[in-house]
Amino acid sequence: MKIIISENKIEKLNQLIKDLGVKQAVQLMGGIKTLATVLGYDSVPGYIYQYLTENSYPDYNWYSHDDYKQVVKDYGSTEFFVNDVEGYSFDDRGRLDIKPWLWDELEELFDDYDWKSVFKKWFETNTGLKVGWVE
Repeated sequence: MKIIISENKIEKLNQLIKDLGVKQAVQLMGGIKTLATVLGYDSVPGYIYQYLTENSYPDYNWYSHDDYKQVVKDYGSTEFFVNDVEGYSFDDRGRLDIKPWLWDELEELFDDYDWKSVFKKWFETNTGLKVGWVE
């Protein structure tokens, strides 16, 4: 069975994502697979990146790249809090450690997609820190 979706409906779905955010759109569509089917699988990394930007940025926003590099050099690691709860940390070995509550949320929303590589790119872009691996 083939379903044809009009350009108007796709525009409305994109507006829904803008208005409510990625998380609500994924939930309303019944999962990321349905959303990807409608909007295209190649668009999924962009929506993961957008979700991270909307929901996983650190409390008090991002600092400068030089500040992060200095903190890691001085203390060996730095932590990132999201809504007063530690969400992820980074150490001087290049390990990006995503805490279980955030890991589980991302797995639930983006299950079969490689959200870890998107998280790595998002983190590196915002901090200037080079990630060796994600765990």
